[in-house]
Amino acid sequence: RSRGFEDEPKRGLRIDVILASQPLQARFKDAGIDYDLRGMDKPSDHAPIWLELA
Repeated sequence: RSRGFEDEPKRGLRIDVILASQPLQARFKDAGIDYDLRGMDKPSDHAPIWLELA
């Protein structure tokens, strides 16, 4: 859990993980974290992640 976010309100951030086999890793193009949902009034402590494959 990240400790580098706002103290009040408590908005720590949990980033989930994407696991991939070696054949799938060969198709990797891009990946990232969608921070937009963190701006909601009552955001989850998880941030959605995404993966783009070729």
